Amino acid sequence: MNRLQKFADWLENVFWYHYKWYWVLGVAAAAFAALSLYGNITEIHYDWKIAVYDSNLLEDFSSNAATAEVFLTGFLPDYNGDGKTQAEFVYIAETPDIIGDVPLFTAFSDSDIYALVSDLETLTEWQSYGFLGSIYPIPSEWPSFASVGVQSSIYPFPNGKLYAAVCNNPPAVTDVELARANGYSDAEIAEMDAAIAAQRAEKTLVIDDALQTIDDVLQTLNSGK
Repeated sequence: MNRLQKFADWLENVFWYHYKWYWVLGVAAAAFAALSLYGNITEIHYDWKIAVYDSNLLEDFSSNAATAEVFLTGFLPDYNGDGKTQAEFVYIAETPDIIGDVPLFTAFSDSDIYALVSDLETLTEWQSYGFLGSIYPIPSEWPSFASVGVQSSIYPFPNGKLYAAVCNNPPAVTDVELARANGYSDAEIAEMDAAIAAQRAEKTLVIDDALQTIDDVLQTLNSGK
């Protein structure tokens, strides 16, 4: 029996017989780790979630919404610090079979949404109800932001009839029953809820400050015309 045959015999009758389940479990664990790593690498970690609401008051809503998306993605800060701003935009449209602005309650009940983009009339109305904070204009055209120290690529903005408002959405709360089932005490659950609320408050201030900065730059440029 040559060396290759001896190795094949050992592999089949010794190694595979005694260690096959260790080998199978090892391969499965390695595959799971590889898939998890791939998922973490390819998963998009959004800095911001923004609702965009079409109230049917603007005929050219789509073109304005597209440019607003580019503008906000370019100027909002990189909150999670991964090197670039990632913003998720959720589009909501008024439909003929729904009376009033009921679809907007979807945006106002989502604790992950921090701003609402729509026309000024709609935002002003919902601001009066307490759902929105400050309202800021989205530029009608791309001015020379570099002249006031703001760096960005050139991009043409048509019309500019949309505005962005900060949402006063409530923070998320922990599922108490699920948390208790996983061994968390009521005190620990309260601490988690407090941490979630604190992050919501912090991110609200950050996005409000960013939109205010944009508005300040626009006013500075307009005053110089």
